Amino acid sequence: MARCSGRSAQAFGEQNRIADETTVNDKQAQEIQQLRSKLDRLHEQQARDLVLKKHGDFLSWLGHIDTRAVANAKLKARTGLEQNGTWIYDDPITKPWLSQGPAERPVLWLTADPRFGKSCLAVRIIQDLGGLDSQGVAWFFCTRSSVQEILQTWIHHLLALRDGKSQLEMPESFGDFQVNGDRSVAASCDMLRHLMAQKKPTLLIVDGLNECRVESGDAEEDFRCLFALLANLPVEWRAQVVSRTST
Repeated sequence: MARCSGRSAQAFGEQNRIADETTVNDKQAQEIQQLRSKLDRLHEQQARDLVLKKHGDFLSWLGHIDTRAVANAKLKARTGLEQNGTWIYDDPITKPWLSQGPAERPVLWLTADPRFGKSCLAVRIIQDLGGLDSQGVAWFFCTRSSVQEILQTWIHHLLALRDGKSQLEMPESFGDFQVNGDRSVAASCDMLRHLMAQKKPTLLIVDGLNECRVESGDAEEDFRCLFALLANLPVEWRAQVVSRTST
């Protein structure tokens, strides 16, 4: 009986040892899994940080013209005129353009004499869509500006980060433009075409196109590139151009 009890105690002890080793192994496995999870999160964060850095570096290289002060002045001038421009939501030409569905005419070109309220319509649409910082809206208010500055600012607005995200993703190909140092009008049009391929609803607005600088000998070609871009917008994109009648 004593010998049998000794064997039982030995077996019991061996079971406890195995159980202890199993507990240790399970704990180690859990710690290893936790460490792997931390490393995965760290790698993901590093990858996001790298993307954000490339994003920021590109926008810094691209540059843009901040016409916010001009836009705010026009918004301020519109204060108290909330009903001004409401006709565009009922007009048979402008109403389809403002809808979310495919438009027969993706470009809405408003022309009128000075002080006719053209800019008021531009800022009204921007306000109704969420204001100057709304995503998916790129705007520019010309003050002796160039076509290149319009295009660069449009791209900058569409790629601007808000809460760490932008309406459109920056394609990898944009890095090639940066490496080559190419910020020409033709290159900027190509960048916008790359963004159009994402097929997300987007609105381009330029106010005062008649105020663009035309001293450069390449100005005519620059406008030709701009108009070719606007003439071939995808169905998800809209453009509003505002200028004087004589443009």
